[in-house]
Amino acid sequence: MPIIDTHAHIFPGDFGPVPDGCDPASWPSLEPGPEPDTSLLVNGPMRFPAKKIWFDAQARLEASAASGLDAELLSPFPALLNYRVPGPVGRDLCRVTNEYIAGLVTAYPDRFYGLGTIPLQDPDLGAAELTETSKLGLLGVEIASNINGVSLHDPALDGFWAEAQRLGTAVFVHGMPVPSDRVPGPAVATFGVGAEASLGAASIIAGGVAEKYPDLKISFSHAGGGFPLILTRAQWFWGRTWNEEPPLPESERPEAAPWFAEHSPIELARRFYYDSLVFDRRAIRYLADMFGTDRLLVGSDYPAMHREQPIAKTLRSMGLSEAELDDVLWNNCFRFLGIDPPKLSSSIVGVTVSSLTSYLDSLEDDDSVPQPWTSPGPVAQRPPRLLLTLLGDYWWQRTEPLPSAAIVALLAEFGVSDSAARAALSRLTRNGLLVTSRSGRRTFVQLSARAADVLNDGARRIFTFGATPAPWDGMWSLVAFSIPEQYRSARDELRKALRWLGFAPLYDGLWVSPRDHAGDVIGQLNDLGIATATAFRATALPLPGGGAVGAGPVSDIPARAWDLDGLRAAYQEFVEFAGLLRDQTEAGRISSSDALIARTRVMNEWRAFPALDPDLPDELLPPAWPRASAREQFIACYDLLGPLATRRVRQIIARYSPELAGRAAYHNTELTMSDAET
Repeated sequence: MPIIDTHAHIFPGDFGPVPDGCDPASWPSLEPGPEPDTSLLVNGPMRFPAKKIWFDAQARLEASAASGLDAELLSPFPALLNYRVPGPVGRDLCRVTNEYIAGLVTAYPDRFYGLGTIPLQDPDLGAAELTETSKLGLLGVEIASNINGVSLHDPALDGFWAEAQRLGTAVFVHGMPVPSDRVPGPAVATFGVGAEASLGAASIIAGGVAEKYPDLKISFSHAGGGFPLILTRAQWFWGRTWNEEPPLPESERPEAAPWFAEHSPIELARRFYYDSLVFDRRAIRYLADMFGTDRLLVGSDYPAMHREQPIAKTLRSMGLSEAELDDVLWNNCFRFLGIDPPKLSSSIVGVTVSSLTSYLDSLEDDDSVPQPWTSPGPVAQRPPRLLLTLLGDYWWQRTEPLPSAAIVALLAEFGVSDSAARAALSRLTRNGLLVTSRSGRRTFVQLSARAADVLNDGARRIFTFGATPAPWDGMWSLVAFSIPEQYRSARDELRKALRWLGFAPLYDGLWVSPRDHAGDVIGQLNDLGIATATAFRATALPLPGGGAVGAGPVSDIPARAWDLDGLRAAYQEFVEFAGLLRDQTEAGRISSSDALIARTRVMNEWRAFPALDPDLPDELLPPAWPRASAREQFIACYDLLGPLATRRVRQIIARYSPELAGRAAYHNTELTMSDAET
């Protein structure tokens, strides 16, 4: 799984001569340091000791590789955001820095992506420089959380924000303390940076910038400091309610700006991105709950601070799904930058390796912990996935928009908090799976055409799985490849793609499938430019000592390639769970509330099997294979629970839209719809 550090600083090793008209003391320079491997960055009164990783490309690449990084988003050392010098001098300094970073991006396009900087002490000059940074191949700019003490919502900066929105420029806001004796000097780098990062974010949210320029792409350093925690207070001042509940009527709310605004502070804040540089999984969990994992980025402040070792250790320990982790570690950065996540490339694999299954991963769960059938299970930990499941089960093929408040209440049945539910709505809307609309102060949502196609395809796959066993022609599809450890990200992507096609490793570099997928794999390899892999079909040959591998009536290849014992145990556990649920349902002991939870869990656990089960032909399966009995129990439970679960869904929708409640309906495993009001 690739990783990009989005908060990583650098500066040029040579700033060139002092330009005409510039005070030499205001122009930075790099001088020999007290140690052989250390230089001094001299910038006014500052004497900053810097090792080569600050300004030497090769040293930086080696350090990144040692950290396990695939790429860095480079931004200028914040001390170079010098807004105290005259605008033209600031522009000259910005250009030296920007050209250096752009040169690194050009020389190492797979390893470095770049942000520049602009002279915002002269807002018009700074806005004009945005075009110049883009011409250099830089994808955005870094600015400080205040411009020499001027707030980011100051009207003088309107031209900059308008131009950034017009050009689609990504803006990285870095906390920059202003001179103050409020905290001791050593604490400025902790509380001072955090407080200033919070004020920078607050000025954009509460100062009207986010409302006025809704398409801005902004990320905040250090997770916005204390901003995420105090954001709930701002939410109360806006709506006068707790827990993101619908705001009070306008007549009961204040008229003073900034609280009389169309969008709530939290809704505005969820448009932007926040690095996860908060040093504690408890803080990261709060950020994920408040903003959603699709708003979080990996950040280290390297080399000013040491990276966690191994990189993203805490993020990997938090139980995030593979899709969520892939977003935080890689995809979100490129969404912030406004470009598609790039395909990883390396000399060993030719051109590129792409994530074939990143979208499928976001719709598939990979783990399950046995729990009582009245528990929603792991699906409740993934609100976006849960929301799509519920809409697919009870609002399938309907086009009427539902009140967002009804969606939030529906997710609450599964223990999902209001903030997590609204974050899920925002994420699915940004990903093009939901369409939102407003009527007065109420927000409505409906499935997009794309989401409807996804649900239709998923339903066909889930409900037909295991229905009709396909005969085997005795041939095996094989894929052989060799990708060294240093290109593990590329290798992981290839393995992931093969698993989705039903392959499994017979040996480390030899994968097999009894189905005719060799042609599919060859096409994928050609599309990806992978030069060190091949795919073909073959039969198993007799062993030299007699007998055969894969040639007998029951081959030994499946047991070696697939964990059939583990899969059998998973099927048997599902049969036991679903059997108990079926008995309770037939005995009339299931309430409508429990039916909604249980039916959703049955669906969630059953649909994991198409990804786990390679759908081996009967000739290759052990005796008494439990897939058929598991499918039978799934069909019985899912269809039996439909009426009860739909009753509960209608009750919830009726609280917010009685006229729509009766239109909720269920479909059975044959995709036949129940009656609904039209």
